[in-house]
Amino acid sequence: MRKVIYRQYDSRWGSLYYPTKNSNVSNSGCGLCSVLHCIIERDKYKSYTPKSIRKYMVQFAIAGQGTTWSGIRDALKHYGMENCKWFGASASMDTVFKELNKGGRIGVILFSAGKAPNGVVWTTGGHYVAFTDYKVKNGKHYFYMKDSGGRKHDGWYIYENSMKGRVAQVWTCTVPKEKSTKASSKKSTTTIAKEVIAGKWGTGDTRKKKLTAAGYDYDTVQKKVNELLK
Repeated sequence: MRKVIYRQYDSRWGSLYYPTKNSNVSNSGCGLCSVLHCIIERDKYKSYTPKSIRKYMVQFAIAGQGTTWSGIRDALKHYGMENCKWFGASASMDTVFKELNKGGRIGVILFSAGKAPNGVVWTTGGHYVAFTDYKVKNGKHYFYMKDSGGRKHDGWYIYENSMKGRVAQVWTCTVPKEKSTKASSKKSTTTIAKEVIAGKWGTGDTRKKKLTAAGYDYDTVQKKVNELLK
């Protein structure tokens, strides 16, 4: 889990239109930042900032209202997140927990105005906050939150204490497995052939099994050995 947290009011992007001058990232970009906090879990987007995704996300922005509900879902899918689910106002939290208990789920929560059981206030209107980890302990549900707003509700929060009654919508998704971008560590045929000649790969069937297990074509290596021994 990446620890970086982006604040929507940061001067580097806060004044950018979302979608207008008076409805900018600073006062309306919580949905944008919540999507960002999810997608940076992917290696290919780990260096992204609100600036990086604003041009795409602005199509879902409504002046004075922020990001549309469907925009959250569509943006998560656009950036390659998998198993994207949207739990609307009619969905019970038991249904949400059932999905989260499958493991590996992260996502976005839309909070409504008012106080949670322990007095925590997430918003006085409506506010999107990302969660990038989840666990159940002693019958209680813990969410690791990344809040882009001024209240800075970051870190672990217990649903039953700090969120119950204030959750309006939930989006969940999983981070896709990334394909390895590391260069192949296999040695050249000539190098392996020289190692064979030096006795590093054994002889006979032992040599053949070792070369095959390491991903080398035995016949190709043996041909190169014969060439080098001429």
